[in-house]
Amino acid sequence: MKEEAMFEAQRRRRAYRKATIIGFQVFIGLALLIAVVGGLWDQAQQPPVGGAVAVASNAAGIPAQIAGLRRTETMTGPQALAELQELHGKDVGVAGGWIAHYGKEATVWMGEARDEATAIQLLEAMTRRIQAGNQYFTGLKQLQVEGRPVFTVVGQGQRHYYYRQGRQLIWLAVPNGREDDFLKEALLAIK
Repeated sequence: MKEEAMFEAQRRRRAYRKATIIGFQVFIGLALLIAVVGGLWDQAQQPPVGGAVAVASNAAGIPAQIAGLRRTETMTGPQALAELQELHGKDVGVAGGWIAHYGKEATVWMGEARDEATAIQLLEAMTRRIQAGNQYFTGLKQLQVEGRPVFTVVGQGQRHYYYRQGRQLIWLAVPNGREDDFLKEALLAIK
């Protein structure tokens, strides 16, 4: 009986050690998996470094940088739609969109209309409202940049540009002193 008890105690110690080793291995494996996934996630969220025109960094087509300014904050989905509507105080007729901040100096708002005809109507309505007099934006001008019509206004301490690209309506609040560079790169980078 005594021998059986010792044998049983040894078996339990071995089973405990084996379970402890397996548990430790599982813990280390999970910790490594979490670290790798977390690192990949962080890397995917960081815009690339460099001075070239940014390439879209995610499915929404939001440039990682424009004119050397890195994207610092992005708003997409229902949150972006709510913000776009809040800016205008009503539903402006966009079905999708995003808002991206570049450094502390620039912001891009992109609203996507349901179709191209709606986008044309929205652009014309926005232009008419600004022409009629606006306490926030003045000096409305239409330019031809890279072969496309672009509207520009001044307000809130900086120059703004807006234009249509297919179903997209894009508004840029650009950094002072870098207006031309930011506009030209935005026209190429925003798809």
